[in-house]
Amino acid sequence: MKLLVFNLTGPMAHFRKFYTNSSSLSYPIPPRTTLVGLIAGVLGRERDSYYEEFSTESCYLAVSKVSQTRSIMQTVNYMKITTPKHFSSPEDHTQIPFEILVGREGDVVFQIYFHHRDPQIMEELARMVQNNQAVYPPYLGNANFLGKLEWVGEAGGKWQQSDEFVSISSVVPIDSIKERGVKIASLDQRSLMILKERMPRAFGEGREIREVKSYLFEELGRPMEVRLKESYLLVKNEEVEKNILFL
Repeated sequence: MKLLVFNLTGPMAHFRKFYTNSSSLSYPIPPRTTLVGLIAGVLGRERDSYYEEFSTESCYLAVSKVSQTRSIMQTVNYMKITTPKHFSSPEDHTQIPFEILVGREGDVVFQIYFHHRDPQIMEELARMVQNNQAVYPPYLGNANFLGKLEWVGEAGGKWQQSDEFVSISSVVPIDSIKERGVKIASLDQRSLMILKERMPRAFGEGREIREVKSYLFEELGRPMEVRLKESYLLVKNEEVEKNILFL
């Protein structure tokens, strides 16, 4: 399997949790739906037009944390809309807590692994990322948080299987892990900061959430040792050699 590997970077990020309402809380990592929307925008697809083209059956994505991040809470002013006329002539405002991800040292950085069954999409995306081009500029979850895609390279992916613990560098779907199949210490015996998040995986017509999954990842971006029910992908080139699982 051929993969494109690139980094998504920016000074700030906000990946809104789909179940929040009055408070805009953020996932610590971009969900699959966010990454699909970002890539579709880079390729020039119009809003809500790409869900079938980038479905889970055709498009495969994995993500890993590169930078350590922290959260800050800011309060933002929104227009208070109770009647249609308030869109043009707002009379009042409402304040909403807004969670922002920032890097502990420098930018927020995530490494993305991408494969699509259509070779033309693979070639087009590789060309645009390498040349720093985009039809719609990439951003980190919120239109105010512009980012960029940094090319890492193409890589080969080979499916592997093991009954032993395997070091996985990407976000791991919980339903792929065997019972008691997570080590809570890293290879150097330091305790891991393992988090669980429930995130949307795919949208359907009308931007309706089609599938939601729970995932594990290490807060500081360190690999996790897990025992898996299924195969994992060994990704390897001159720059990268990691084991990953798709979102």
